[in-house]
Amino acid sequence: MGLLDRLLGRKSHAGVEAGYRPADAEMLELVWRQLRVCPICGEEFAGHRYTLLATTALAARNRRNIERFLAAVEQRTPAGLDGFHDWDAAGENAEAYALRCPDGNIAIAVAHSAAAPPHFKNVIRCDSLGSERSRGLDAKVSGERWGTL
Repeated sequence: MGLLDRLLGRKSHAGVEAGYRPADAEMLELVWRQLRVCPICGEEFAGHRYTLLATTALAARNRRNIERFLAAVEQRTPAGLDGFHDWDAAGENAEAYALRCPDGNIAIAVAHSAAAPPHFKNVIRCDSLGSERSRGLDAKVSGERWGTL
């Protein structure tokens, strides 16, 4: 069974919190805790920044979008994530975050989240963009969108 099939096979609406939104503070804390250290520099996250790039609902009806979303992450093409803003407030979702290291390089971390607590399920993948793509993404994301870890 592939990653997409495993993600689509886990559905539970028990204990859903009304109004759950992407980038929930508690969920983000658990993402960073699972990663433990920056995937680029190997250091703790002091001085690092992050921003939410994209979201997609993990629902069978959305299979084609999920495939495109995961392919953009796997191919390390952040521009391929443009336009992914669908969200299922009562279901499960994938959230793609850019994690900017103080050296300027950026990694993309994709978290599996759900409306039912605990919101954080796991980090699906986390990969460095490399310096050229990092510079391109950094130039595209406005300064006020970057949060501090």
